[in-house]
Amino acid sequence: MRILEGIIPYPLDCEVRLGSVFASLLTYLQKDIPDEMLPCDSPDRKTGALGDPCTDCGKCRMGHSKKRQIFGDFANEYAFVSGQPLLQFDLTVGVILSWNGMPLPDEFSDTVDFMLQYAGYQYSDADMADKARAHRQISASIDRGVPVLMQYKKNSLWLLVTGYGDNMELYGYDGGCRWNHYEKMDPPPDRYEGKLFCASNWHENAKRVVILGEKCEPAVTLEDAVRRNERIMRPIFEQNYYQTGADYIREGGHFKKGANLRRQAKRISGFIGVPINGRSVTSWFAATLMDSSDPKVKECFSGLASLCSQMHDLCWVAWHAVGTYKKRPGRYVRLLADPVYRDMLAAVVEQVGRKDREIYGCLVNFLEAQGGAA
Repeated sequence: MRILEGIIPYPLDCEVRLGSVFASLLTYLQKDIPDEMLPCDSPDRKTGALGDPCTDCGKCRMGHSKKRQIFGDFANEYAFVSGQPLLQFDLTVGVILSWNGMPLPDEFSDTVDFMLQYAGYQYSDADMADKARAHRQISASIDRGVPVLMQYKKNSLWLLVTGYGDNMELYGYDGGCRWNHYEKMDPPPDRYEGKLFCASNWHENAKRVVILGEKCEPAVTLEDAVRRNERIMRPIFEQNYYQTGADYIREGGHFKKGANLRRQAKRISGFIGVPINGRSVTSWFAATLMDSSDPKVKECFSGLASLCSQMHDLCWVAWHAVGTYKKRPGRYVRLLADPVYRDMLAAVVEQVGRKDREIYGCLVNFLEAQGGAA
């Protein structure tokens, strides 16, 4: 039996789950992180749920350690590389959303492979034909001090395996340690030991197990990640998701009183919630490249940081309009029956769409400057 120690459990406050899984993995593998606390940049913050009380202000609990800072940087960077923060869906069709985020289209099923190639790691899949053989392969990786990525069949949930037991059970993190509504393993493990799951039923429920090998030269670049994100965003504007969404909101037949209004409010809230979270993550990552020595990177990501922040603020206007995070949401939901109110909401959605098109334009301009768009 062995369980690796010193791993930061995801997701912390990260908006994109897969990015935070990689952050836990890569922060742990970066062994030379100094064990130091950073000065508190929010001395008046009195609430929070991460780590120990800040050693600088003694009030907030945001964990101002160098390791936590690197975790956050990794989470935002690899979220962007995955492409999930720049997704959106067609409001007229709807999509099933969860706290794992909006699923990527099938053509991007290579997401984890793409992210590992960007990180610069060789990797292989465990032989899942035989549980004992797979357990030996996983155990060998843990013995080398390298956690293992595991994807569950249900909802394609990614987990981080950090230990093994003597009876072929596995230990690790499923991301449920931060928020109760954040999806956990399904079917559930045998038990939780603190934040660690312990599962003996992993073999029949695992869709894929990825074992990291040696470091290597990255096969995927930042330009490749931008190209991927451009492809992900392209259907939003080819199919006019925001304009059709605004037209849907204006159409009175969708907004009848009672439960129907609540369903529509939830649907619109999800439509706005995808970019409000995703574009925020993009702005945080883009801000780290605003001082890049490459003028093309600097121009692109300075623009992204500013535009994504502006879009975030616009989205909050629309979110509040349907009662999201309001103390008395029912008041706002009932207003959706009023065509004048819906017209104002639709106008905000159109503004959000125009801002998102500018974000897309940053990606296209960067690729053209590099020698051609996707």
